[in-house]
Amino acid sequence: MIQIEQMSKKKGSTVILDDFSLEIEPGRVTALLGPSGSGKTTLLRLLAGLDVPDQGGVEGLPENGPAFVFQDHRVIPWLNVEENVAFALPEDWTEARRRMAIEESLSLTRLSALRLRRPGALSGGQAGRIDLARALATGRRLMLLDEPFKGLDLELKLDLIADFGNIMSHSEMTAVLVTHDLDEALLTADTIVVVSGPPLRIVERLEVSLERKGRAIFDPALYALRQRLYNLLVSSR
Repeated sequence: MIQIEQMSKKKGSTVILDDFSLEIEPGRVTALLGPSGSGKTTLLRLLAGLDVPDQGGVEGLPENGPAFVFQDHRVIPWLNVEENVAFALPEDWTEARRRMAIEESLSLTRLSALRLRRPGALSGGQAGRIDLARALATGRRLMLLDEPFKGLDLELKLDLIADFGNIMSHSEMTAVLVTHDLDEALLTADTIVVVSGPPLRIVERLEVSLERKGRAIFDPALYALRQRLYNLLVSSR
């Protein structure tokens, strides 16, 4: 269990987090759903160790830290797909371990056949898979995703979401995903934490009982939860 305990953070005169606490269950996808500017990304950066809280802390983080998938694709344009994935791996890994990690991550993200292509020759969805493959290859137990599907058209977004769901179903990783998109949260998460802010606060925590695989935007089984989430987002503005 990852426990965020009484965390506070200010930026200038703005209080981003004020005594914020949250439990994140292992082996599951937790989505932080709320408006832009509410403090979600700041929380993610604090979890990643990219920023330091003014008060409070986090218990239960993996010793080797998390893998981070950013909003904008962090691919290296002059490297091919395989080289981009390999770039994130520790230098002290043996060649056999590196090869196994690369092959497994490329297979899970459906990039094996594209391994020799450079990012400029890929679609937006395929480039997004490089970020996921790189995060998987590191073997870390926690993945942090900051609006990873932002800016994609609907078809590419749904394709990448399906890939993410498949990856998580074959993995024991814990994932925390930040989004302001209701449908992204519904299609990807086991737990949805609706938030508002700043300062960041929890409006409600909801569990999604439906299996991730095969979920669809207009699935009747998700209708009541979708309506509940919509009402929470509107009322918490």
